[in-house]
Amino acid sequence: MNILKSFFLSIILCLSLFAQSQTPEFEKFTPRDGLIGRDVECIYQDSYGFMWFGTWMGINRYDGTEFRFYEIFPAHPRFVSSNFVSAITEDSYGYLWIGTLRGLIRLDPFSGRTLTFLHNKNNPDTPSHNFVTSIFIDRENIIWFGTQGGGLNKLITDPGGQNPEFSHYLFEGDTNKNIRNNSVYSVYGNSRPDNDLLWVGTANGLIAFNKKNEQYRRYIHNPDDNTSLPSNEISVIHEDKQGQIWIGTDDGFICSINKTSKGNYFFNNYLTDTQSKINHIADADSHSLWLAGNIETGLINFDTKTGKVDKFFHDPENPKSIHWNSIYALYKDCSGILWVGAEGALNYFNPQKIKFRQFLALP
Repeated sequence: MNILKSFFLSIILCLSLFAQSQTPEFEKFTPRDGLIGRDVECIYQDSYGFMWFGTWMGINRYDGTEFRFYEIFPAHPRFVSSNFVSAITEDSYGYLWIGTLRGLIRLDPFSGRTLTFLHNKNNPDTPSHNFVTSIFIDRENIIWFGTQGGGLNKLITDPGGQNPEFSHYLFEGDTNKNIRNNSVYSVYGNSRPDNDLLWVGTANGLIAFNKKNEQYRRYIHNPDDNTSLPSNEISVIHEDKQGQIWIGTDDGFICSINKTSKGNYFFNNYLTDTQSKINHIADADSHSLWLAGNIETGLINFDTKTGKVDKFFHDPENPKSIHWNSIYALYKDCSGILWVGAEGALNYFNPQKIKFRQFLALP
């Protein structure tokens, strides 16, 4: 019996290794699938299992069978950049919070009703800037979001979205007061009750921000210290299944955040041999990550143990290759499916089948 078990286990392992060694394949869907918007910029799966995709034209919901399109600003034509969706997440009440070029949106996914929060220079209880780049909602249902030019924002509101209270933070100078000139590209925290730290990626370093006392520390690159941040342009922050936090930069570095016994942070840095922006990060397996690259790098698989990098590119001679090399968004859903937002298409990847599928945008 043990011999048979060992035999079948060996077969399974061999098949697994064979599958992992294959080049991923993409399948193509026709425009009849109904994805609205050429480029998918962000991806999210809600608590009901629906997949949401933000594009330049608005937001699409996929239920496993068909797409439903939501126009964020219906008064504007679809091709106007105000419908650009840059971030999507969900609060504990089931509402979606959406970052756009023209403000912060709360969407009721069932009724389709939206509530819009826009910057008003005469009203401090509004966002500091309309271009919302990233959103994180903590365990207390407080909305934290980064802006392009307005720093970090905090929003406290009731379940109905009324009586909003905004706070604004900039990480320059001697105070935390809002100054409207810094850029936040990524905001990340976790929901563990013992953790009040937010990681904030900016155009000038990484910020460790304490939500309770609103104090912060900035980490920047030091060319004389190989454990410092590898680059000051932080594009994405991601926590893997092991609880390790990874940082992607604008010039191709990926690094892990580590803590000494004295509570000080340092960074293990890897150059992905791309020297180009890491747009997004998603888990691949227990020791590797998927990285979203640009036209020069395509889709990247990064081995966190060895630092080995594998790249997957569009091949015009191979209809099963990735649709395009510019990758804007990655998301691994609850079933293990990897969704890849590439220029011109949405790719669907089942790691068990080593195969991608593509939802092409309607023209």
